[in-house]
Amino acid sequence: MAEPSVAMAAVWTIAIGPLLATPILILRKNNTAEINVIWYVFSLVFVIFWSLFAAVDLKIIEPVWSPASVADGAIVRQHAEPWTKQYFYELATDILLDWRGELLLVCSVVLIAIVPQLLTYVLAGLSGCASIPKWVWQFEQFAILSLIKFLAALGGFLAPSAFRVTSSDYDGDMLLINIITSLKGLTAVAAAFALAVLQIYFEKLYHYLLGVSQDPKWRPNAIHRFFTRKLKRPPGEGGEPSSFNATQIWEQLTPAQQQEISALVARSLLDVRPAANTTSHSGTA
Repeated sequence: MAEPSVAMAAVWTIAIGPLLATPILILRKNNTAEINVIWYVFSLVFVIFWSLFAAVDLKIIEPVWSPASVADGAIVRQHAEPWTKQYFYELATDILLDWRGELLLVCSVVLIAIVPQLLTYVLAGLSGCASIPKWVWQFEQFAILSLIKFLAALGGFLAPSAFRVTSSDYDGDMLLINIITSLKGLTAVAAAFALAVLQIYFEKLYHYLLGVSQDPKWRPNAIHRFFTRKLKRPPGEGGEPSSFNATQIWEQLTPAQQQEISALVARSLLDVRPAANTTSHSGTA
């Protein structure tokens, strides 16, 4: 790993502004809730760990980690005794820094919740009785939101490093390392915003495909009709002519809805009759 330098920190500082601003400008048009949620998760973790670091630097509390456990801004697990302060600290840092576990969770959701449904659709479709996969979009949303949450919390954990209360033995090299660590945290937050933007475009694509799928001429519909050829279709689907059954629709209405429609019809008839009489009188004259 390359040693951190002032030039690298300067370039990173200049680049982090556009990296953060670009997705936020896209989100603020119609998706302000995502901006607030990401910043809240970041701020919550930031305040907690900045307060912890400040209390340690001011010697209000003793460090919950040993000096050897901090290397290049990363916490190295020391396998502390259970139920001690260091144990809970390491547990929290494990949760916030375990990107492998987060990726494993996302991949597990995709493999367990989505892939079997798609495979079932294809295999059952060979016999013409496939059912449309359910909850695929919801599971995809869960996976993306989990990644966004993880990146925002990771940013909140790393960002306080540059704002620590310095002590007499706090040299320039350690300050540079902490600045680089904070820039890593802000980059993680920028990645969280970028994922939120990507999720918005995924949602637009999802709704577009829903609309296009209603078109019988859309080519994938031929595949779907083949996979569901043995299933019963309602009238009007699959090329069958549809019929308008007013009696059936009327029976499905509630009594209140039937009374409202009857009143509207009566009023419209009363409005038509005076107009017809006026026309006939003017014609006679």
